[in-house]
Amino acid sequence: MSFTYSELTSLQLYQWLGLLGFCIYVVNYCCLSFRILSSESIWFFAINTTAASLVLISLMQDFNLASALIQTFWIVIGACAIVLRIYRFMQVRRGFRTPLMPKHGSGPSTAASPGSAPANQTTLLRRVA
Repeated sequence: MSFTYSELTSLQLYQWLGLLGFCIYVVNYCCLSFRILSSESIWFFAINTTAASLVLISLMQDFNLASALIQTFWIVIGACAIVLRIYRFMQVRRGFRTPLMPKHGSGPSTAASPGSAPANQTTLLRRVA
């Protein structure tokens, strides 16, 4: 089996794109595991979507339906998550919504005074009574 130079180059290009996508997946997961990135971060989803796109492109050379479906799923979920986070950011910026996670020390105190039930238990008791 012989390959021409252009066929060999395109084969290598697809393989390198797939390997690059794999490396991006691994680095993204390591950043998540070591808390360099948050799973709520838009960067986490952007990096994951990029990796899935590269792996999906590499599948054009050696197609595998199961793998293509997995990569397509990650691309769709990542795109939806990015759009949702941009939408929430714009709402917060315009003042229509409060941030999901308040800055440290800026929210109401959650510490209960001695002898009192925490707020969530008090609410539950009121509902039951």
